[in-house]
Amino acid sequence: MIEEKMVGRKRLPEELLQREQQQSLDRIFFTQELERKKWALAIHDGIIQSLGNIYYRLQAYRRLLTKNPREAQQDLDKIEELVVEAIAECRGIMDDLRPSVLDDIGLIPAVGKYLNRIKKEDNCQVTFKVKGAIPRLSSETETALYRIIREALLNVRKHAKATKVRVTISSQSNRLAAEIVDNGCGFDMEAVDAEGDNWGLIGMRERAEIVGASLQIKATQGQGTSVHIDVPASS
Repeated sequence: MIEEKMVGRKRLPEELLQREQQQSLDRIFFTQELERKKWALAIHDGIIQSLGNIYYRLQAYRRLLTKNPREAQQDLDKIEELVVEAIAECRGIMDDLRPSVLDDIGLIPAVGKYLNRIKKEDNCQVTFKVKGAIPRLSSETETALYRIIREALLNVRKHAKATKVRVTISSQSNRLAAEIVDNGCGFDMEAVDAEGDNWGLIGMRERAEIVGASLQIKATQGQGTSVHIDVPASS
């Protein structure tokens, strides 16, 4: 009996390690599934709808070509516009999946590029500050950080009704930190967490955990939201 107990005690740390490894794998698979659903929706709502519009315009163009060439030409012009829009949709999704600037230059230009889009497309004052020398991180960590920042900014664009947003990325004492602060309407964190179906927030937390980053989200109704990410610079 004593031998069995001792064996059991020796096996316990190994069993715990295996359980933790399995939980880590489960979190990775869960995050990947969220990503698949997200991109499937993006393709369905963007590219497939654009291609559908192009198809129906082509059908209309064929019908008008012999009956009313002038009106057919107008349809052809519209088809050309739709093709240009579809190409832009494809490029946007490719940028969202893995921006080439992450590989070519790094995290800062990629974030800056997206913030420039916000400046052009939204009525929002954007401030971007970089403090300290920002090191290159592993591909996995840079991608995770970029997507967390993008998701936070997407929430600002879609829900916050903010007029100002500030993004700060800093490096100090072997840590890299990113902060996104807006002056929008905020939300009730406890209520959102209780619902359990906010895939954007869940995805942010899971990505942070996978790369060993800490993530803090603070929101107050009527007073805005702040998101803070902190990761070892050696990642």
